[in-house]
Amino acid sequence: MFLGLKSDVFLGLKSDVFLGLKSDVFLGLKSDVFLGLKSLQSAVMALKPELPIPQPDATFQSGCDPGRGIHALYEALYKDPVKVAVIGDPLSPVSEATGQVIHFWNVIMCAAGAASPNLSNKKKYPWFFRTIGSQNAQNPTYVEIIQTYGWTRVACIHESVGLFSSAMEDVIPKLEAANITIITSEIFTDNPVQQIANIKRHDGRIIIGFFYEDMAVKVFCEAYKAGIYGAHYQWLITGFYSKNWWLIDTPRHGCLPDQIAAAVVGVLTFAPSWKNPTRVVGISGLTTTEVFSEYELRSRGRQLFAGHQIGLCYDAVWIVALMLNRSQQIFEEKGFGRGLEDFHYSDKEMAHVMFDVMTKVEGWGVRGYLKFDENHDIPETVQIRQVQADRKWRTVGYYLPQVGETPARMRWLEGSPIIWQGGGPPKDSVLRILIVQKVNPLIYGVMCALATTGILLAFLFLTCNAKYRKHSVMKASSPTMNGIILFGCILSYSAIYFEFTHADDHKEMLCKLSIWTLTIGSGMALSSLFLKAWRIYYVFTNVNLQKRVITDKKLIAAVVAVTAVNMLVLCTWEAVDPLSVTVYNATVLVSEENYDVNVINQVQVCKSASEAYFLGPAYAIQSLLLAFGTFIAYETRKVKVEEFNDSKLIATCIYNYVIFGVVGVGVVMMMGDMAIPRYVVKSACVIFATTLTQSIIFVPKIIARHRTTNAIEVTQHQVATAASIAPTSQLHQLHGVSNATDMHELSTVKEQLAQAQTENKTLSEEIHRLRRIIEESQASEAPH
Repeated sequence: MFLGLKSDVFLGLKSDVFLGLKSDVFLGLKSDVFLGLKSLQSAVMALKPELPIPQPDATFQSGCDPGRGIHALYEALYKDPVKVAVIGDPLSPVSEATGQVIHFWNVIMCAAGAASPNLSNKKKYPWFFRTIGSQNAQNPTYVEIIQTYGWTRVACIHESVGLFSSAMEDVIPKLEAANITIITSEIFTDNPVQQIANIKRHDGRIIIGFFYEDMAVKVFCEAYKAGIYGAHYQWLITGFYSKNWWLIDTPRHGCLPDQIAAAVVGVLTFAPSWKNPTRVVGISGLTTTEVFSEYELRSRGRQLFAGHQIGLCYDAVWIVALMLNRSQQIFEEKGFGRGLEDFHYSDKEMAHVMFDVMTKVEGWGVRGYLKFDENHDIPETVQIRQVQADRKWRTVGYYLPQVGETPARMRWLEGSPIIWQGGGPPKDSVLRILIVQKVNPLIYGVMCALATTGILLAFLFLTCNAKYRKHSVMKASSPTMNGIILFGCILSYSAIYFEFTHADDHKEMLCKLSIWTLTIGSGMALSSLFLKAWRIYYVFTNVNLQKRVITDKKLIAAVVAVTAVNMLVLCTWEAVDPLSVTVYNATVLVSEENYDVNVINQVQVCKSASEAYFLGPAYAIQSLLLAFGTFIAYETRKVKVEEFNDSKLIATCIYNYVIFGVVGVGVVMMMGDMAIPRYVVKSACVIFATTLTQSIIFVPKIIARHRTTNAIEVTQHQVATAASIAPTSQLHQLHGVSNATDMHELSTVKEQLAQAQTENKTLSEEIHRLRRIIEESQASEAPH
């Protein structure tokens, strides 16, 4: 609407307010839009019921189009009478176009609406005022209510429109400044399916939404499909929608009316308050309730009002009227010699007086306290409403702006509280109870005790090996190599102690020690066992035994070589991609009693990104050793000298390692995130494989040594006994032989005995020769 002035059209109002009005009315809107002609008509009738109701001039209608708005503004400004003020378009796109140029005519524009944050830019819109706050003015309300309920995580979604994009750009820094985390911010143009899915993926429980009414139905349809509604979710959305906006008659966007209604229950909406919630007398001399009662009365039953937003235009007319009244007084007081009726577009002096007065106008209006801020916006009273289960959209509170020294504050309505579907405010996130899986101290203690027992057994074998190293049985099995085998077993046992999940500190060091000791220990034990067997194979397959001597030093060098290869793999692994302890979430248990509580089992693993490239060579070395041992066991199976034939023992050790090693590794890998069973299986495999290996190798030798010693003692005793009773026996035989048959049997026994003695002599010579070879091998490396 354009306000013009002629001396015959001054409207006498309370407090001698002058408002120049002509029938030339520019609305900037179609008459059926929420803030159109009927709103203006109602406001004019409330001011002066005797005034003829203004009628629209089609020339001055914008049709909600910025281009048409600029054209209509130009036509109106150059049509008599001269306009001293303009009531601007309530839609932001048109006001952004017209408000940007109005200052070139030195005319004030006061829009009855237009909430775009862009219009707060006074460098671009210096002479633009509006009776509504920026969309951004509602943002402190979102921050306040989020802090009120202790929420710290929110998700955001908005329609790709300048109004909402600017508002979202403003609210996010405010939320972050209040230590509120934005877990995701989504923007959509037409279809919010993907954006709703992203909010669910980020577990958004508190959701801020900025979108128009038609898009709101789409958003909540997708929210219903995704399941992000109900007692565990809280939507906070803009709320300048029509009454019962969510109640549709027919299915839309793949959702039934009841489904959309169910998704909207509990939603809190935020919009400018269209009625002042306080009972104060306004600049019109009436309270808000009285204004609306008078409003309907003076409409004489005609539908002149435009829904719930008529206060925007009503307040705009009053503010401009107050500005004109005060300006006229200033012109008279300062002796301008001219008044409002003499104004023309090039009169900057009068224009600046009216501009200055406009910035200082204040008082209570229909919607609240009217006073322009530095951006020429009216601080908003924000109305908070909730869609409740009975399909009623009830006001539950207000966010009151600062008035004078009274700070901004929330005001909740006692008779209309927020109804929480879950009995209380939802949680902004699932309460995650993290349980880091650790090996039970009792289980760890048992495994360490078993490992200690194995180590003590190894030391017992070492003691026997050292004490009886000169004995023929022990000497034949190479005591030096036996010692290396036992040392490797002790290293393997020690891996049990380095369980990193049990410790609170030095986890990475422990996890590395566990792998290093097990790899090096098993490599030393297997290589020593198979290499000493290879020496027997080498000797027995050699025709010229005197020229092919393999000393213990050569075998030890081979063991060192195998150990060095293992060390090289481990050191390269440490240099390229060292092992580290990683914690990851395994199973998630949702509490049946409380949906907002999840118990998450966290598993600690000792790994590196490139571990496959290093575990492969490590496993390959052990596999080659087992293959080598299998070959030696097979080739020496026919060696008749029991003291040297360890083929059966080696085969048993290989079988033992395959079962507990290969199968154990596979089972441990399949257990995945089961930390305790994984440790138990791994430890059990190491303990039993190592214990069986050292027992299989050394127990038979200890038994053999014991039997040999007993046999020698028995033989010596028998020889001494026979020598002492020989004459008596022979005499008895001479006198006791009574016939030829007895003599024949005696002769047969003597022949068998002589044959056995011959075979024993041959075998003894063979054993003596082999012992001599072994002794020469060991003697060659003894110090001279």
